[in-house]
Amino acid sequence: MPELIIAAVAGAVVLLFLTAKIIKKSRLKGNNVEEIKGVRYTATSDTTKPHVESDADVKLSYNKTDILIPVKEEKVVGKDADLKPGKYIILTTNEEIDTLNVRLGGYVRVYNHGSEVILAEGDTICPVNIGIILR
Repeated sequence: MPELIIAAVAGAVVLLFLTAKIIKKSRLKGNNVEEIKGVRYTATSDTTKPHVESDADVKLSYNKTDILIPVKEEKVVGKDADLKPGKYIILTTNEEIDTLNVRLGGYVRVYNHGSEVILAEGDTICPVNIGIILR
């Protein structure tokens, strides 16, 4: 009889765990967010800051192709570098700040969240006041 009680308790624990996992997955799918190894990725390239009721602390998450550049870290654009030449959208890493200063090609300019920028071979880019995401 005690073995039956232990098996029932173990089954209930497994059932609760699976239910919690399914609920978490359905919340993420409803927001077009996929979580891989603790990192949240969006399925779309939408640059707006959506308000998510279930996850009020996260307004923007990463795409798999996004490039995160921390403050005062300079990146060089090149065909063999981390940043390829082309058109990018600059996003802020802090939802409370909509404007950011970025040094591009030696000159500091003010950009807004969602601004587009074209990077050419040999350009350098460095966020001055806040980390940025290039999408």
